Amino acid sequence: MFVFRIKLQWLVVASLLLAGFFVSLARGAPPQKSVSRSTRAVEIARLRFKLYERVDYPLLLRRLRTDIKLTEARVDSLRRRVKEAERFYRSPGLFTTIERLQLQLLEAELLLKDLRHEQTLLQIHNQDERRLRKLLIENAARPVR
Repeated sequence: MFVFRIKLQWLVVASLLLAGFFVSLARGAPPQKSVSRSTRAVEIARLRFKLYERVDYPLLLRRLRTDIKLTEARVDSLRRRVKEAERFYRSPGLFTTIERLQLQLLEAELLLKDLRHEQTLLQIHNQDERRLRKLLIENAARPVR
Protein backbone atom coordinates (compact mmCIF):
# COMPACT_ATOMS: atom_id res chain seq x y z
CA MET A 1 0.00 0.00 0.00
CA PHE A 2 2.89 2.35 0.70
CA VAL A 3 4.21 2.02 -2.86
CA PHE A 4 0.82 3.01 -4.26
CA ARG A 5 0.75 6.19 -2.13
CA ILE A 6 4.13 7.37 -3.42
CA LYS A 7 3.06 6.92 -7.00
CA LEU A 8 -0.17 8.76 -6.30
CA GLN A 9 1.76 11.68 -4.73
CA TRP A 10 4.02 11.95 -7.76
CA LEU A 11 0.97 11.88 -9.98
CA VAL A 12 -0.65 14.69 -7.98
CA VAL A 13 2.53 16.82 -8.10
CA ALA A 14 2.93 16.28 -11.83
CA SER A 15 -0.72 17.16 -12.46
CA LEU A 16 -0.36 20.37 -10.40
CA LEU A 17 2.74 21.36 -12.36
CA LEU A 18 0.93 20.75 -15.63
CA ALA A 19 -2.08 22.72 -14.44
CA GLY A 20 0.17 25.65 -13.48
CA PHE A 21 1.83 25.54 -16.89
CA PHE A 22 -1.52 25.60 -18.70
CA VAL A 23 -2.80 28.45 -16.53
CA SER A 24 0.29 30.54 -17.35
CA LEU A 25 -0.23 29.86 -21.05
CA ALA A 26 -3.90 30.79 -20.82
CA ARG A 27 -3.08 34.10 -19.15
CA GLY A 28 -0.73 34.96 -22.00
CA ALA A 29 2.52 35.04 -20.10
CA PRO A 30 5.10 36.85 -22.20
CA PRO A 31 7.73 34.67 -23.79
CA GLN A 32 11.27 34.84 -22.45
CA LYS A 33 12.68 36.34 -25.65
CA SER A 34 10.31 39.29 -25.89
CA VAL A 35 11.33 41.96 -28.42
CA SER A 36 11.57 45.47 -27.03
CA ARG A 37 9.60 48.34 -28.50
CA SER A 38 12.70 50.14 -29.74
CA THR A 39 13.92 47.01 -31.53
CA ARG A 40 10.50 46.60 -33.12
CA ALA A 41 10.42 50.27 -34.18
CA VAL A 42 13.83 49.90 -35.83
CA GLU A 43 12.68 46.76 -37.62
CA ILE A 44 9.50 48.49 -38.84
CA ALA A 45 11.51 51.47 -40.14
CA ARG A 46 13.95 49.15 -41.93
CA LEU A 47 11.12 47.18 -43.51
CA ARG A 48 9.42 50.36 -44.71
CA PHE A 49 12.70 51.49 -46.29
CA LYS A 50 13.20 48.10 -47.91
CA LEU A 51 9.64 48.06 -49.27
CA TYR A 52 10.02 51.56 -50.68
CA GLU A 53 13.36 50.80 -52.26
CA ARG A 54 12.45 47.40 -53.71
CA VAL A 55 8.71 47.63 -54.33
CA ASP A 56 7.02 51.04 -54.15
CA TYR A 57 9.52 53.14 -56.10
CA PRO A 58 10.13 50.59 -58.89
CA LEU A 59 6.38 50.03 -59.30
CA LEU A 60 5.68 53.76 -59.51
CA LEU A 61 8.46 54.25 -62.02
CA ARG A 62 7.34 51.29 -64.13
CA ARG A 63 3.72 52.49 -64.10
CA LEU A 64 4.79 55.97 -65.19
CA ARG A 65 6.99 54.63 -67.98
CA THR A 66 4.16 52.42 -69.23
CA ASP A 67 1.68 55.30 -69.12
CA ILE A 68 4.14 57.53 -70.96
CA LYS A 69 4.67 54.97 -73.73
CA LEU A 70 0.94 54.42 -74.13
CA THR A 71 0.24 58.15 -74.20
CA GLU A 72 3.04 58.73 -76.74
CA ALA A 73 1.49 56.08 -78.97
CA ARG A 74 -1.92 57.70 -78.56
CA VAL A 75 -0.51 61.14 -79.42
CA ASP A 76 1.16 59.75 -82.55
CA SER A 77 -2.05 58.02 -83.61
CA LEU A 78 -4.14 61.13 -83.04
CA ARG A 79 -1.66 63.29 -84.98
CA ARG A 80 -1.95 60.93 -87.97
CA ARG A 81 -5.75 60.92 -87.72
CA VAL A 82 -5.91 64.73 -87.49
CA LYS A 83 -3.54 65.08 -90.46
CA GLU A 84 -5.65 62.72 -92.56
CA ALA A 85 -8.92 64.35 -91.50
CA GLU A 86 -7.63 67.86 -92.21
CA ARG A 87 -7.36 66.99 -95.90
CA PHE A 88 -11.13 67.20 -95.90
CA TYR A 89 -11.45 70.32 -93.74
CA ARG A 90 -13.75 71.97 -96.27
CA SER A 91 -16.31 69.23 -95.82
CA PRO A 92 -18.95 70.45 -93.34
CA GLY A 93 -19.74 66.89 -92.24
CA LEU A 94 -16.21 66.29 -90.98
CA PHE A 95 -15.86 69.56 -89.07
CA THR A 96 -17.03 68.08 -85.76
CA THR A 97 -14.89 64.98 -86.28
CA ILE A 98 -11.80 67.12 -86.86
CA GLU A 99 -12.63 69.26 -83.82
CA ARG A 100 -13.07 66.17 -81.66
CA LEU A 101 -9.78 64.69 -82.88
CA GLN A 102 -7.93 67.96 -82.21
CA LEU A 103 -9.34 68.12 -78.68
CA GLN A 104 -8.38 64.50 -78.04
CA LEU A 105 -4.89 65.24 -79.34
CA LEU A 106 -4.57 68.26 -77.06
CA GLU A 107 -5.78 66.21 -74.10
CA ALA A 108 -3.27 63.43 -74.84
CA GLU A 109 -0.40 65.92 -75.26
CA LEU A 110 -1.21 67.57 -71.92
CA LEU A 111 -1.43 64.20 -70.22
CA LEU A 112 1.91 63.19 -71.71
CA LYS A 113 3.48 66.42 -70.44
CA ASP A 114 2.09 65.79 -66.93
CA LEU A 115 3.31 62.18 -66.89
CA ARG A 116 6.82 63.18 -67.94
CA HIS A 117 6.85 65.87 -65.25
CA GLU A 118 5.66 63.37 -62.64
CA GLN A 119 8.39 60.93 -63.67
CA THR A 120 11.03 63.66 -63.38
CA LEU A 121 9.80 64.64 -59.92
CA LEU A 122 9.78 61.03 -58.79
CA GLN A 123 13.36 60.52 -59.93
CA ILE A 124 14.58 63.83 -58.47
CA HIS A 125 13.02 63.26 -55.06
CA ASN A 126 13.91 59.58 -54.81
CA GLN A 127 17.17 60.42 -53.00
CA ASP A 128 15.31 62.67 -50.56
CA GLU A 129 12.77 59.94 -49.83
CA ARG A 130 15.53 57.37 -49.27
CA ARG A 131 17.37 59.78 -46.94
CA LEU A 132 14.18 60.46 -44.98
CA ARG A 133 13.55 56.76 -44.49
CA LYS A 134 17.15 56.20 -43.36
CA LEU A 135 16.76 59.02 -40.83
CA LEU A 136 13.61 57.34 -39.53
CA ILE A 137 15.64 54.16 -39.00
CA GLU A 138 18.33 56.11 -37.14
CA ASN A 139 15.72 57.89 -35.06
CA ALA A 140 14.07 54.62 -34.10
CA ALA A 141 17.47 53.15 -33.14
CA ARG A 142 18.21 55.94 -30.65
CA PRO A 143 17.57 55.04 -27.04
CA VAL A 144 14.60 56.75 -25.39
CA ARG A 145 15.61 59.04 -22.53
